[in-house]
Amino acid sequence: MATFSGTPSSLNYNELRVASGAVTPILASRFGLDIEQLELRHKVARFEHLTKLNSRVKTNAVHIMLNFHQSENIAVDKLQKIAVDYMDKIGFGEQPFLAYKHDDANHPHIHIVTTNMKTDSTRIDMHNIGKNLSEKARKEIEINAIQVPV
Repeated sequence: MATFSGTPSSLNYNELRVASGAVTPILASRFGLDIEQLELRHKVARFEHLTKLNSRVKTNAVHIMLNFHQSENIAVDKLQKIAVDYMDKIGFGEQPFLAYKHDDANHPHIHIVTTNMKTDSTRIDMHNIGKNLSEKARKEIEINAIQVPV
């Protein structure tokens, strides 16, 4: 599979892994189509449209990995919910994003690909997002997952 110029390397990475069979696309949020209907060109076009809105921003791709314990066997619908909840909690709920289930390691994990460019051509500030939002989001999702039976 060819890579596309201007495409976030995180998208290329995950799509190449899909082609190899080690990764499954599980969610497309704010793309206008279900994940099964999306072709690579749709994914690229959606991200490129946003990243071209503000050419001054050089770092506009966001690649997130959520890891789970190796003993966990999490259903796809639960992984989708986790991805949506996580993105909402870190302030990316209105952004287009793709989630990929990876079966290429000894522990289950998902990758989320998005952009920090908003439709109004401003960017979402990434400074200290891990410290200020991600850890809190992770803990809240873990607590809710324990309280809600699978």
